[in-house]
Formats: sequence, C-alpha cells, structure tokens
Amino acid sequence: MKKLTLAKKIIFAFLIVVVPITILLFYSTNYSMRVIRNQVSLSNRNLLSNYMRQIDMELESVDKYLYKTESGVQPSLLDPYKDTDFQGYILSLSEVMQQLAKDIFTYPYLSALFLYDTEMDRVIQTPGTYLQEDVDIRENNFLKTLTLYGNNPPWSIFRSSQGHVMVLRMVRINQSLYMGAYIDVSNIMPTNMKFEDNTEVAMTDELGRVLQGSSKEALFLDTAEQKADSEWYTIAKDLEDNHKTYLVMQASSDVSPLVLKVAIPEKQMLDALVSLQQLNYLAPVIIVFV
Repeated sequence: MKKLTLAKKIIFAFLIVVVPITILLFYSTNYSMRVIRNQVSLSNRNLLSNYMRQIDMELESVDKYLYKTESGVQPSLLDPYKDTDFQGYILSLSEVMQQLAKDIFTYPYLSALFLYDTEMDRVIQTPGTYLQEDVDIRENNFLKTLTLYGNNPPWSIFRSSQGHVMVLRMVRINQSLYMGAYIDVSNIMPTNMKFEDNTEVAMTDELGRVLQGSSKEALFLDTAEQKADSEWYTIAKDLEDNHKTYLVMQASSDVSPLVLKVAIPEKQMLDALVSLQQLNYLAPVIIVFV
C-alpha cells in the first residue's frame, strides 16, 4: 500500500507540474498566432484602404465632371419629342458629343463617355479605349434597368458578353436623355500594390465575385465555410487545397459596389508558430506515456 500511495503521489506531482505548463504553452501559442494575425491584417487593411481611397477619388472626379457637364448642357438640349425642331436637337447633341470627345482625354482611365436616349434605346459614345468597339452597354437591358433608380443611378457593375467588366455611372439631362461614363475595372485596379509574396489580390463586387485579379474566386466569396475571426479579417480555406488557409482582408468603396480584397497564406506568416503548435499537440501523448 505504501508503494502504491507513493506511486500515486509521484503521478499527481508530475501532473500538477506538467499539465498547467502544457496548457500555458497552448494558450501562449494560440495567443501569439492571434496577435500576429491582427497585426498583419491591420497593416494590410490600411494598405488596402489607401488603394481603395485612390480608386474612390477617381470615381468621385468622374461624378463631379458628370454633374458639372450635365448642368451646363441641359439648357441647350431640348426634348425632341416635345420640340418640333428635331434638326436643332441633333445639332445640340452633336455639340455635346464633341465636348465629351475632348473631355475624355482629361480622364485617361475612362473607357468612354456616352449619351443614352431612353426613348429610342440608343447609345452615342465617344472614342475611348479599344474596348468601346466591342462593348454594348445596352446588353440585357442594363441601361434601361439603371434608369429605374431615378435621375442619377449609382455606380453599377456591368459584365459584357465578351467578358469585359465595367463600372458605369449616369446622370439625367432631360426626360429622355442621360449622360454617363464607364470604366473598365482593369483601368482602375492599382498596379503598384505591394504585399507579401504568394498573396492573392482581387477586385470583387459586394458578394465577393472576382472582377479583376486573382483566379481563386472561392477565397473571396462570402460562403458559410469562411469564419469571421476578427473585425479586420476572415479566415478562408482554399477549396482546391483544404489544408491551405488564408487570411482575407478587404476595403470597400464608399461610392461604388467595388471591394478590394487580399488573401495571405497563413502558413507563410505563422510558419514558426505552426511548428510549435504541432509540438504542443504531442505534449499530451508524451505525458500519458511518461
């Protein structure tokens, strides 16, 4: 009995010392990983916010131009369906288009400026980039649907049948005529972004569908498999490799439905701590064996 009692004492003493240390190791490792995630996500989110702010400034400058130009041309464009001087209307329309053709060079990221006649469902647009020859922004009644928003529809995303992705904005000139601009998303996607190696960067819509950038769309979709771990980031799995997880951060536009997202491989930033965590998992096995 004395030997059994002594053995029990030794076991209890061993467990009292080792178990708290093991728990502390688990806690400290997990805490360190959480701190690193927060620091990495915060710094990258600040970068994303700066890049998105640059995009918003470009979109806001287009907004200001459209409102300014619309207020200037409105008196000269009479509704042709109320005015018998249709030839005068065409002449005024031509003058406005000439002005738009000159102005577009002030905004090199614009694909085209255009006028949209709702009554005739007709688009007249300026020569812009080569894309304007292939893109019909009336596809699937896109422009007609936008006019349902009222006089000044918000920035909207348009996907053409040729695969081009645009952001488009319109303001109303008169009862049947709108003036607008559209921009290929690739023209406003920042090209000087600096992130860690193997980082996935993408421009998405509000649902996480990739518009430009990374081909790993599943990382950016708002699916049930993504877990919101913090107000700064989301942890997502690569569906092509379930063993690979990413830290996903985003910055949303204040004036459009565009969202800039970045996904950083967790293993890349937590490599040392992941190895330590794996050793922690072995600790209970060693304790039981001892």
